[in-house]
Amino acid sequence: PEENLKKVEFYPESFYFPAGGASVRHIAAPGKVTMARLTRKDGVYRMAIVPGEFLDFGEEKNEEIAKSIQENWPHAFAKIETSIDKFLANYSSNHIHAVYGDYVEELIIFSELAGIDWMLFKD
Repeated sequence: PEENLKKVEFYPESFYFPAGGASVRHIAAPGKVTMARLTRKDGVYRMAIVPGEFLDFGEEKNEEIAKSIQENWPHAFAKIETSIDKFLANYSSNHIHAVYGDYVEELIIFSELAGIDWMLFKD
């Protein structure tokens, strides 16, 4: 965290929030990650579990990619363990949470104990 926090910046909010403010901007460090999101459809909760890896393309390429999308937002270049078609057809949110490490089993156990349906995005 100490090394990563040195790379966190605040940029002026550009267009989403008319009142202004700041956007936290960084590029996530590379490494194995577990991404997940608790979603709800027709009143029923579901846990989407997405194992993957954050990639590093080198500082220059990372910046080029970030600027081509939206410079003042946080970025993580993720390689997921399923096809993009399966992910897009079944993932029902525009956000996701991520943590470094493998927490797939813990999320499955939690979901089952809580009575939440879950879907693992892994081929």
